[in-house]
Amino acid sequence: MGVFTSGNFSMFGTSTRTIQGAIVQGGGNASSDTTFTQLISHSTPSKFHPSYAGTITNLSQVNSALQYRGYPYSGSGSATMYNYYIAAAILKSATSGSYFTSPGYDMSKLLKSTEQSLDNLGGDLLIDPVTNLGYAGLSPNDIVSNDGYLYAISTTLDLNTLSSSYNSRFVTISSTGYVIDIGNITSNNGVILL
Repeated sequence: MGVFTSGNFSMFGTSTRTIQGAIVQGGGNASSDTTFTQLISHSTPSKFHPSYAGTITNLSQVNSALQYRGYPYSGSGSATMYNYYIAAAILKSATSGSYFTSPGYDMSKLLKSTEQSLDNLGGDLLIDPVTNLGYAGLSPNDIVSNDGYLYAISTTLDLNTLSSSYNSRFVTISSTGYVIDIGNITSNNGVILL
């Protein structure tokens, strides 16, 4: 079995559907652990599912309970990764004055995901290939009702936000690298979620 790949799951417990139980199932000595830090220390890098955790080669790369989805992974190889490029973070209240005024912003920061479709990135992990960790975003949980940072995103390197090829897509990214929302930036400082 293992940790659920969708929906809610618990951190502690003897069930193999909890993080603690899955670590024990995978051969780790976590049965008396009481903190997330202890669970991490008893985990095995190769047992993290690459579709949910990225490629874990060192336990210092684990910073979120969500990376345990699918643990203990017994597959071989690593997941196919797809390239996405983001521009510098801009406050939602400043988007029409920044992303869409000259000279625009280039989407040049490379991030990787196991999700092939940009429009389906919601909830997926964006990995910074420099650190092999989730990209530390600055976005709030509710960009529609709150001001906060969003990121213009594309599958094309160095696409400028003023280019006719740019489709006004944005993502909001949590501090652990998960895509909170994806949508379109509107000309009146608004956002429309997909």
